[in-house]
Amino acid sequence: MFFGSDDLTLSRADVRAAQAVCLRCPVRVDCLFTALNRREGFGIWGGMTSKNRGRLLSDNGNDPHRALSSYLAGRLPSR
Repeated sequence: MFFGSDDLTLSRADVRAAQAVCLRCPVRVDCLFTALNRREGFGIWGGMTSKNRGRLLSDNGNDPHRALSSYLAGRLPSR
């Protein structure tokens, strides 16, 4: 449920199920930061799809620290 060959191969049900697991995970923020920092192109990390992570990075000057701070402040990716 966390990985497909790309986000298009993950069903909405898989994405929702993975995100539900992420919401309860004690390392969700660390997981998301790892994905942002590594520019992970696949899967659900920290409750976000690669498309959402890409937008979050883009909205924050491609700076993973700034992107994570923005996310934690409740500023979700645009578009």
